[in-house]
Amino acid sequence: MASRMIHLAVISEVIRRLGIDGAERLRLGAILPDAYRQEENAVSLARKNAREITHFKTEYCGHSKTTYGLTAFRGKYGRIMRRDGLYLGYYLHLVKDIEHRKYMFARFDIDPRENNVEKVKRLHKDYALINAYLKDRYALSPDVGLFLSPSEKIFEIYPFDLPLMEEGLKGDFRKKGRGKCVYFTPERADELIEKCVEVCIKETKALEDRRRPYDEYANAWYTVPDSLLESTCNTRDLGGYRAGKGFTRYGRILRTDLPTELTPRDRELLINNGFTTVIDLRRETELEKKPGPFVNDPAFEYHNYTIYDGPVPGVVNKHLYEAYFREGTHRNIPKILKTVANSKNRVVFHCAAGKDRTGIIACYLLYICGVTRRDIVHDYMVTRETDKPIFDRLLAADPNRDMTKIIPTEENLTGMIRLIKRAYGSLDAYFDSVGVTEKVRAKIRKKMME
Repeated sequence: MASRMIHLAVISEVIRRLGIDGAERLRLGAILPDAYRQEENAVSLARKNAREITHFKTEYCGHSKTTYGLTAFRGKYGRIMRRDGLYLGYYLHLVKDIEHRKYMFARFDIDPRENNVEKVKRLHKDYALINAYLKDRYALSPDVGLFLSPSEKIFEIYPFDLPLMEEGLKGDFRKKGRGKCVYFTPERADELIEKCVEVCIKETKALEDRRRPYDEYANAWYTVPDSLLESTCNTRDLGGYRAGKGFTRYGRILRTDLPTELTPRDRELLINNGFTTVIDLRRETELEKKPGPFVNDPAFEYHNYTIYDGPVPGVVNKHLYEAYFREGTHRNIPKILKTVANSKNRVVFHCAAGKDRTGIIACYLLYICGVTRRDIVHDYMVTRETDKPIFDRLLAADPNRDMTKIIPTEENLTGMIRLIKRAYGSLDAYFDSVGVTEKVRAKIRKKMME
């Protein structure tokens, strides 16, 4: 995401401060990930475009967070990058791009959930305007030693186009942009470069000393995930969440809103990937209005376990989390969790909007796996974005509808957990009290993590 000149400025400062000699391959590695052809920036056979391939694009948290795969790069080239600057420079390029995104989102108020095309275009124009400043300020040279042997191991990643890179570098050093910087001024460039230099030096030393490396997961950025099914708004995978020393696996459990009817592609996708155990959390009146596509389809093992009985006479919920507490401690919760644990198939669970009741079950499954509360709440809050078409339809049908009771808030989930702890002592104690024993929970962890 950062420009070549910024990458060169950062690595030049790292080289100077660490006193590294013979750093030509380090400099080349620091810009090599950007040596791809724009016309190849279309979906490839690997289902990633050229830039995503060269930057080891990785998705976490049910595809709702994106970052660059430092762990994958270390796993592939960890040994060689300790003795070969090309691979260390390549790795530090990925670190810098993550830091650059963090800086850009925070400094320029670019929310990754929104379309900021014009602002990003303006930022890239600013990059061109400050090239001359960076060249002089950091004593940069276009002579980076753009040569690699055809047998270089790095070509396993991508057929990097060095002539194209050379042409681009010449342009960076030759052209002088016209006009004034709007967002990315020289002062802000210096600020970003200094931050990246500090991080790169720290990471280089951490790699040398075998200490804990840069945490790509903690520094991933938000990405609104597409629904995995064409016929829904909010079908999401519960894979990709850090759980203790491991991660929940993709392709094991799906949460979704109700598909009124499945497209042929959706039905084939679910069946071919083993998602044939379906848990429907809706109540009887909802089933009568919209039975859904799974009820009478012999390809699916269908279960209806409602966790809603309607309002309790004489009970008024001042807060929505009180209703969540009632649903989250419903008598059918043990049946739901045991069905997940014991099913030989992969599981899809849903309510109507895939929001409240579905959010509670997702919370329990992730908690059982050891996912942090912060990430559990994140999974719940993603529905604010994915269910937006549903919210828009509800508001259009009734402009006076109180949407604060419909659109998810963190307090809905955290308040429910607080009430459960007050009533039972802990979530684990609640599970034990209703027969969702440690043995059952271990089966869920095995299903979702192994």
